[in-house]
Formats: sequence, structure tokens, C-alpha cells
Amino acid sequence: MPILSPAEYATLTPMELLEAVANGEVGFDHAFFDAFLRDREAAVVALDAFASADRDDRIDIEDQIFELYRHLKDPRAVPFYMLQLRAQLDGVSDELIEAFAEMGEPAVQPLLDLYSEVEEEEGGEIAFVLAAMQVPDARITSLLLERLEYDAQDAAVCLGLHRDPATRPALEKLLEEVSQLPEPGLIKSDVEDALERVSSTEPTPPRPVYNIYEQYAEFTPPFFEVMEAEESLQWLASSDPRVRLAVADSLEEVDISDEVSASLPGLALAESDLTVRCALWKCLLQTDLNEELVKTVKERLADPGVEPLEQATLTIILARAAYDDALKTRILDNYGKPELRPLAMEAMWYTNDTEFLPLIEGHLEDEDIDVRRAAILGIGFFVDTSSAARLIPSMKVDALRSDAIYSYALAHPGEVSRVTAQKVLKHVDQVAEGLNPDETELVMSAIDLRLSISGGRPFFSSEEG
Repeated sequence: MPILSPAEYATLTPMELLEAVANGEVGFDHAFFDAFLRDREAAVVALDAFASADRDDRIDIEDQIFELYRHLKDPRAVPFYMLQLRAQLDGVSDELIEAFAEMGEPAVQPLLDLYSEVEEEEGGEIAFVLAAMQVPDARITSLLLERLEYDAQDAAVCLGLHRDPATRPALEKLLEEVSQLPEPGLIKSDVEDALERVSSTEPTPPRPVYNIYEQYAEFTPPFFEVMEAEESLQWLASSDPRVRLAVADSLEEVDISDEVSASLPGLALAESDLTVRCALWKCLLQTDLNEELVKTVKERLADPGVEPLEQATLTIILARAAYDDALKTRILDNYGKPELRPLAMEAMWYTNDTEFLPLIEGHLEDEDIDVRRAAILGIGFFVDTSSAARLIPSMKVDALRSDAIYSYALAHPGEVSRVTAQKVLKHVDQVAEGLNPDETELVMSAIDLRLSISGGRPFFSSEEG
């Protein structure tokens, strides 16, 4: 398939678009929706064909297929919904329940048929779906009343959702029975709530209309994470700078071969967009900066026509590979310019020059988020244990939390050894007021890095960890 920018997605058929998403070549975003939904009939036909085929794609887009069906609200989505339901009879997702409710009457008969196939226990999930649909259908009412004998409390909840006034006598009788129990517990309140619902004359509030555009970002790049670097680089031919920037960002997550490393300067020099060009230069930080690459960076930095943002980026690369007094002067000059300060501070990290540490420490409470982030990460880079505690307030700032947690773990003020690794993890969890799984992984990687810096072996990435 040719390299397409979002503006060109409309050149593909709906089936080609689905295949491109499943292969990672097209982002699932507003441009995709505009192209895919422009012919709703063709879109449904493509969804049916794609969902029914035996496929072996790079990306499983079953969730995206479901959401597209849900947006289209076409009765032909029901067989797909039913397959989803059969796989969820031990607990149906809220999203699927809502999708059935939005579909309404066309889904009733298939649900009743499935209910007749399963045992009463599994039927509870189907009964709940039927009730939540709030379709006025005597067959649903009869089914829910029959379930009162199997599970009175669950059936009462379903009857309340269904809101058929004809079920009031049965609920009143049930309430009378449960009220005589020594400890009626929750079942009494559930039956009372159901009675209130079926007795209400207030109209049912309208359901929110599902709109897939509201669920996804306006722009999402192709799924470069499923590609090798050599393949993702092809998207630098895109006319959309957002796509090209995403290519550069994706290289931070993959191993870069010597061939790709050697091509980066040429790709950067050929790039017309300043932001993308800087991002491509920064990819060199993940490479083995050999003499030839360093020479190329120095030559570019010496060009008086280079824009300030690019020269500050080039300074970061040389800070890692060719730090000297002249570069130190340039870093300090950039630091004095507010618009370049975050990049100057990033260059400071790579120098290992502790003379920069007081400057970095001075921005740990900076109002500028980018400057503050650079300071936070600098504490980790320098393993500045004396400043670790000052990172804790930034853990409460969403935009800075992960950076603050990582740097705190890296610069942990206590003893960090293979013996204390678990204790350090627990302590970070406490000061961060609880870590989610991704944050836990982040902390473990920081602790392992701290062990490596001190000449030890990693703990969490080892068998015993």
C-alpha cells in the first residue's frame, strides 16, 4: 500500500481502510472515520465481511470493529454483538449492554433465542441485557417474571430496569414476602426500588447518542509500534508533519540498527519541518555516536543559518558525545534564553558535569511545566539523592507524575541494593500514594538502572526479581 497521509485516507475503500488499520498503516482517528463513514452502506458491508473472515492481522481491531458498528447503529451489527455476548456470559461489559440498548427491537429475538439455549445461571446476563434495553415487549416481561423463582433479587433489579407497569403486582407480592424475613437485607431495598421504577410516570430519560468521534483523538498516527524502524521510516514521505513527527517519536521505542543510525542525519537535513527535524536529530541519542556522526552534528551546529531550536537540540547530542568547555558555554547561553531553557537543561543531564546541578535543583518548583520536567528528570540523571524528597510534590501533578516517580526511584535517598530493592519499591509506592501497574514497572526499571550505575546486577529484570 502507498504511504498515505490522513488527508488521503478517502482514496481507500472501507475494506481497504479496515485492512490498513489492522496492518498498522493507518491511524484510527477522525480522518479515518470521515473516510470510512462517507458511504454508510459500504461501511456496514465492509464491517460484515471483515468481521466474518478468518484473519491473521498484525493488530487485533475487534474493539474498533465493535465501536464502528455501534456508531452506525445498523441492525446488521446484531450478529457481531451476539458473538461478543456469547463470549461474555460470565460478565457482560457495560459497553456491550449499552450497544444492545441502542440497537433496541432488532436485537430482542436473537437475545430471546440465546436465552432459551443456556442454563438459568448464564441466562441472568442475557436477562439483564434484555431488561436494560427497556423495549416494551411482553416476551421480555414474561421472561423476567419467570426468573423471580430462580433468583428473586436479581430478577427484581431487572424488572425495575425494564419498567413495565404490568409487573407491579408480582413485585408487591415479593415485597410482602421479603418484609416478613428476619433479616430482609438488600433484597428488600432492591424490590422497593424496582416498585418505584415500574410505578413511575416520569418518561425514561433519552439515551446519550454514541458518537465514535467523541471517543478518539482527532489525529492518531499509524501504529509504528508494530513496525521495525526501517519500515516506519517510510512514513517520512508523508505530507503530514504530524505523521513524520510520530515516526521520529516511535524510534525512541525500538532498537536502531547501524544502517538506520547512519541515515538519520540525512533524513533530518532533508526535513522541512523544524519540530520534526529536531526530533530526528534527537534519535541519535539512542545510537552509538561514532566519530562520523559526531562530525556531522558538529558541522551542522557550526552552520550560522541553523535555527536556535535546532542548535539547542544538536547541543544535547554533543553533550553526550563531545562535551568540552566551548559546549558548556553554549549550554549556559541557551539556558539564559527562556524558550531554550528546557533543552539546555536536557543537555546538562548528558554532561555529567555536577556544576550544573544547582541550576537544575533551582527549577524543581518552576511554574513552566517543561522547565520543571527537565529539572525533575535531571535529578534522576545525576542521581541527586539530596534532592529526591523535593520530587514528591510533583507526583501530585498529572503532567509530571510519571517523571517525578521515575526520578525519585532513580535518586532514592535510602540504600539501594539487591537486598533492599523490594523495600525501595514499597517506599516509592508509599510516597506516590499508590502505584498503578505501569508506574510500578517504571519504578522497577529505575531501581535496576540505579543498581547498574553503581556496578551491581539488576534485580527486577532477573529471575529472583
